[in-house]
Order: sequence, then structure tokens, then C-alpha cells
Amino acid sequence: MLRRYGWVLALLALSVESPMLAQHEETDRQRIAREFREADKKLNETYGKLMEALADDTARTKLRNAQRAWLKYRDLEGEFAADDWRDGSGQGSLACCRETELTKQRTQDFLDYIKEYTHR
Repeated sequence: MLRRYGWVLALLALSVESPMLAQHEETDRQRIAREFREADKKLNETYGKLMEALADDTARTKLRNAQRAWLKYRDLEGEFAADDWRDGSGQGSLACCRETELTKQRTQDFLDYIKEYTHR
């Protein structure tokens, strides 16, 4: 449980009001945003590889529909995970951390699918 929500504890530390910490918080926000962009880029690349590995248009359409639904889920889950910090300075970072975690998991799912479809 602690491992799963360790990112929450890390962000709690960022919420302390201090000019010095505010400067570090901005740096942390930038890092969190960069990590999300990197994870999202890898997800998109892996999605493209999986689309190529699928045998037919029916499978590709199902994946496309599933991915569109998953993206909505990811964004809403991020909002929910950060809801305790509603209107707080760490809310956006907390949501982004959760979205990054889910994006990395989804990328791994796609990599597993690619292995499965290329070993048939």
C-alpha cells in the first residue's frame, strides 16, 4: 500500500509553504510534467507498434476504441486521485503523477500485447 501511494507522500512534502520550497516545487512541477510527456510519448510509440502488429482492421478498430476510452479513464482517474487536494497547490502535480503511473502501466500492457501477437 505504501509503495502504491508513495507518490502521495512525496507530494505532501511539496505542500509546505515556504519561498525556498516554492522554488523547488516549481522545479518539481516541471519534472513531473516532463516525466508525463516522456511516458505519453512512449505510450504513443508503443501504440503505433501494436497497431502494426495487429492482424486486421477489426482488431485495430477495437484497440482504437479501447484506447480512446482508456485515455478518458486515465484523465478522470488523475482528477479523482488528486481530489483531496482540490484547489491546492499540489493538485495538478498529484493528478499528473497518477496519470504518469497509469500511462507507464498501459505502455507495459501494449508491450505484452506486442509480444503475444508477434509470437503467434
